[in-house]
Amino acid sequence: MTEIDELLQTHGQSVPIHDDVERDALDRARRALRAAIVAGPAPAARRRRGRRPRRLALIAGVAAAIVAIVASLPLGSGHGVGRLGPATASARIVIERAAQAISRQAWHPLKPGEWLYFRQLRSNRDHDGPVPARANSVDQVWVAANGAARIVQHPGVVTAGDVLLSHQPRRKVLAEQRRQRLGSHLRVMADRWPYSWWPGADYQQLIHMPTNPADLRRWIERNAIDPGSTCADGGSDCNLFTFVEALLTAGPLPPRLSAALYRVIATLPGMRLIGPTHDPLGRPGVAVGYFFAHQPGRLELIFDPTTGVFLGERGISLDAKKQGAPPGTVVEWSAIVDQGLVHSDHERPRSDS
Repeated sequence: MTEIDELLQTHGQSVPIHDDVERDALDRARRALRAAIVAGPAPAARRRRGRRPRRLALIAGVAAAIVAIVASLPLGSGHGVGRLGPATASARIVIERAAQAISRQAWHPLKPGEWLYFRQLRSNRDHDGPVPARANSVDQVWVAANGAARIVQHPGVVTAGDVLLSHQPRRKVLAEQRRQRLGSHLRVMADRWPYSWWPGADYQQLIHMPTNPADLRRWIERNAIDPGSTCADGGSDCNLFTFVEALLTAGPLPPRLSAALYRVIATLPGMRLIGPTHDPLGRPGVAVGYFFAHQPGRLELIFDPTTGVFLGERGISLDAKKQGAPPGTVVEWSAIVDQGLVHSDHERPRSDS
């Protein structure tokens, strides 16, 4: 058994019952890990360049151990959600880790001739019980810097499949109609509005949103809270989470904006750590959940544990009578895959199948 294994075994048995105890458990875990590092063998006086990966592996192992300790802490049952206290320390730590990781991702604004491509997969119920494990809605999306977009939907709005063109010149609409007559025969629909991640947030507005968490929160509160939303009686925290969730699930975001959004929701009272998991497509991730006060379910956001990239979300039943499914059942999910830069609104990234 390694020192890390012993630490996990020792500190994984902590049973904190509220945030103060949880923070103390985390502090003790960190101190123990640091002590293990200090007590390790001293580095050789002359180290070859080839030994560097071992040092990096040690750092990675320690980081993984901290995450494992965090994940071992009790998560709560989700009952009594109307009496939630501050967001748990473990949820804040995991969200901050995701924010730090994604903020280091390479990014540049779209240039002329570049398109952002991604696929959105969703599964929704049309009856009681669990949601289908297989996606029943798939959108392929291409977005340009000026808000032009091409979206291929299955199923479509009115047919088995549609092509939606946003903010595209008439010649492009006519070309798409000719292409569909000769090919897949999808219905072509068009509008003049730029593609929007959320009402009032097209691509140019998106890349100019504040990336300081405090400024971003104020921006959201001034510009993005809909008084008629489903959170009208759920308070400003519910509205903040709903806006962040809407942006994250609508498509890939600039990394620094993603990091700021993560930090905005990190301290919301309804936020709790769910722990290591897999997203609906089987990709490894770590999940945090938002418990809506007085609601029969929660929403879970799932991040890549290495890059901090948002993978997807799922809705979980907490009330069998109101949700039509036993507590813990997945009742809806969505995921974003195959994102990347391409050079036309028909091209796909090489990784896309």
